[in-house]
Amino acid sequence: MRHRHNQRKGTAAVEFALVAPLVFLLFFAAFEFARMSMIQDGLDLAACEGARRCIVPGATSQNGIDQANTVLNTLCIRGATITVTPTTITSSTPSVTVEIQASLDSNAWVTPFFFKGAVFDRAFTLNRELVIQ
Repeated sequence: MRHRHNQRKGTAAVEFALVAPLVFLLFFAAFEFARMSMIQDGLDLAACEGARRCIVPGATSQNGIDQANTVLNTLCIRGATITVTPTTITSSTPSVTVEIQASLDSNAWVTPFFFKGAVFDRAFTLNRELVIQ
């Protein structure tokens, strides 16, 4: 029996060496996909909140940008570009669109592998509130 035990010596180390890279690949892939999804949802939320702020009578496009930045900062999303269309909001502006772009490279918690260079683009459009004077 002792002879058979000596033949199995080191088997666990070899099995670990074969399986560990696959386990780590799956772990980091899941982590990267989760962060990608979180960034997309965060951009959606920031665009929605920015558009909601812009449709209020008397609001400016800067108010929408500030509101979107507040949401992005809360979610730790950095380097986003926020565009409000139209740039000048008047009482006759029918709708407002807030578009936000952010890259995964500057927002990843681990080095991006699957989505390296990916830029996420989200937009949200709301009709303005009509104020009758």
